[in-house]
Amino acid sequence: MANNPTGMSGCAWLSVAVKFIVILSAVAQIEIDAHAQSLSKSEPMFISRSETFKFVAGETIQLPCQVSNTENYIVAWKRGIAILSAGTVKVTPDPRVRLVNGFSLQIRDAVPQDGGDYICQIATLEPREITHTVEILVPPKINHISSGGHLQVKKGASVRIECSASGNPSPNITWTRRNNVLPNGEERLFSPILSIENMDRHKSGIYICQARNGVGQPATSQVALHVLYPPEISVETPVVYSGEGEEAMLVCIVHGEAQPEVTWFKETMQLDTTERHIMENRGSRHTLIIRKVHLQDFGNYSCVAENPMGKARQTLALSGKPNTAIFRSAPISQYKDR
Repeated sequence: MANNPTGMSGCAWLSVAVKFIVILSAVAQIEIDAHAQSLSKSEPMFISRSETFKFVAGETIQLPCQVSNTENYIVAWKRGIAILSAGTVKVTPDPRVRLVNGFSLQIRDAVPQDGGDYICQIATLEPREITHTVEILVPPKINHISSGGHLQVKKGASVRIECSASGNPSPNITWTRRNNVLPNGEERLFSPILSIENMDRHKSGIYICQARNGVGQPATSQVALHVLYPPEISVETPVVYSGEGEEAMLVCIVHGEAQPEVTWFKETMQLDTTERHIMENRGSRHTLIIRKVHLQDFGNYSCVAENPMGKARQTLALSGKPNTAIFRSAPISQYKDR
């Protein structure tokens, strides 16, 4: 065996070598960690994260872009291919846009066209960026309603009224009727289109379209629906009983659109207003008042109503005979005969 000048055995040498390698590895790792820490201190990093924002039209949009270690780097805002800002310099000519709180982007008086993606980018060798998505909420607005708010149709016709509205989100449209239910008996209809079949006077009225999307106040518009129809007459009492010297009142209830003209007849002779014959009307109630009834006043009368849509007649009678007696007591006496 050769002489060992150090006097160390082979096993001892191996142990020393392993320890030396471990020390070298530890030193190398410390240098790597120090270099990485140095790089992390100098490389810019985003503090803000990509988000989705919702703003109501007219509000101020504010998009955060907080970045650390930006001393040697440029932070820019982009929208599509347009550059909004570079560093602290505003590039876009839009006067509503400015930088606040460092690199956060502010846009005043938001409009629907401001919706979309906004990118905050750091100009590193491989650019780093975050993207904010903006949605602009718009209160409902009624753009169009059929007939411009007034509609006249003939009796028996069909009606279709359309109400269109805009907004974001898209509004829901409902139809109601002022102080009444809809012709189908429902309180409201969830549809942009209101259809009514076989129109008659009972279906006329004010119909209200309302658009609602949860943003701001609902929008409303209304349609006044008029039904043109010939006169319709009903009599309050077909036979009126009176006596000589008394006062008699003959009443016709008249409906029609346009408003009918009403004339009164005794048999075939048209009546004019006199001291004894007075003609009154209040709304749809038309009354012929006969004062101090004479014998010749008894007989048949008629009211005639006419408008551009047609003509109608109803007859009444004025009788001098007594009316049928009405017994108000019980049919069987409560008292026993004595």
